[in-house]
Amino acid sequence: MSAVAVAPPGSPPLRRKGMPPRVTVVAAVRDAQETVAQAYVDIDRALRYLPAGTGAEILFVDCGSEDRTAISLARYGAKDARLRHLALPRGTSAAAALRRGCAEASGEAVIVVPAGARLHPRALASLLPSLRSGPGPVARR
Repeated sequence: MSAVAVAPPGSPPLRRKGMPPRVTVVAAVRDAQETVAQAYVDIDRALRYLPAGTGAEILFVDCGSEDRTAISLARYGAKDARLRHLALPRGTSAAAALRRGCAEASGEAVIVVPAGARLHPRALASLLPSLRSGPGPVARR
């Protein structure tokens, strides 16, 4: 599983004095009723490995699902205030959905994950040092 972290050019350091960064995890989904539950569980588990007090947002961008994906996401969102769901029209590409998700993200750091792949529990935490120090698995937006 690979993840890409995005920080806007010229953005302030991800750590304010004594405060961990706010992170948004973005995943694009389409007709994912069979896999969105595992994606949510994996992301939730990975967020637990971030430094204590790190603010987090989970943003699923739906590329026009015609199955019960939206219902599943609404159910998780009702239980988890960190989760947001953006519904885009059918036919929206995954790339366009991810661009929209990055634009809508509230985090100082945006980490894009493939929703259909399993996420290692420490995957997100391993990206934070790269975001703080510059080059690495980091893309600037």
